[in-house]
Amino acid sequence: MKALLYKLFLLSPLLVIHLCSNFLGFDIGHLEMYYAVALIFILGIPHGAMDHVIFKKERKEISHLFTILYWTLGLGNAVLWFYFPLEVTFFFIIVSAFHFGEAQFAKNENINKRTWFLTCWGMAVITLLLGKNVEVLAAYVQEYNNPVFYQNILYYLENKVIFYSFLVVTIVSMMYFLLSGQISKKSFLRESLFFILVLQVMNMANTLIGITTFFVFVHSLSVLEQEYNYLKAENEKFSLFDFVKVIFPFSLASYLMIGFFFALNIYGVVEISNAYLVIVILSSLTLPHAVVMNIFYQNHNARI
Repeated sequence: MKALLYKLFLLSPLLVIHLCSNFLGFDIGHLEMYYAVALIFILGIPHGAMDHVIFKKERKEISHLFTILYWTLGLGNAVLWFYFPLEVTFFFIIVSAFHFGEAQFAKNENINKRTWFLTCWGMAVITLLLGKNVEVLAAYVQEYNNPVFYQNILYYLENKVIFYSFLVVTIVSMMYFLLSGQISKKSFLRESLFFILVLQVMNMANTLIGITTFFVFVHSLSVLEQEYNYLKAENEKFSLFDFVKVIFPFSLASYLMIGFFFALNIYGVVEISNAYLVIVILSSLTLPHAVVMNIFYQNHNARI
């Protein structure tokens, strides 16, 4: 309950700004963007800042290779964006969808082993958001000489065929898990209502609020809570302040990396739009993080 109240407290300014700027006529819409970006930096990015701790605990025999493996994976992904932008975009979407689903069902071992379902769950959320931004996606795809394959995907996204397909698969699968005893009635109702609520918010809100609500409040805060509980289980005296000290160094490293890439863009070394650069950075942070968290979630001894 405390975690829910904390999330609502953090979300309330975003909702108030949105209400005042869109329904009451106040010229404060720009504050919405500033607050959303601040939340992503303060809570979104740090949710992957404990990867080094998790990796070393779960893979002690190769912990000394963590930094090399982690940054090679991230930087290699960034390089591929410049050679295969469309292909890496789809890979980023699929990896993100799986990672979102895996984090959501981390406590259910039966469901958490089903990669296809976890991916469908995440894709239902992502394709709903993408379907609301087809014009932006079309411009992006056109910029990179899109083949007919990508044009067809945009067509189905615009008509929400892809979204409804993932939605149906997710709902039918949840019912199957319930009937086969793989999920309790209580869990089924909780997850179903949660899923409907998330989709409703994503559908009603603008893109910025949709992304922030899901990425920060649904995903990042939940992962941070799981990671905190994991360390708390090993040491009862482990405090929230201790947790901040653990995630701060890697968060700082991520901020420095982001600043470095933006500096390259500002000085013309890498000439791409800021929006595209943000996508490249998020993708490069997400891939190694998703790999580490998969190790974490697949370990039956992980206390979350």
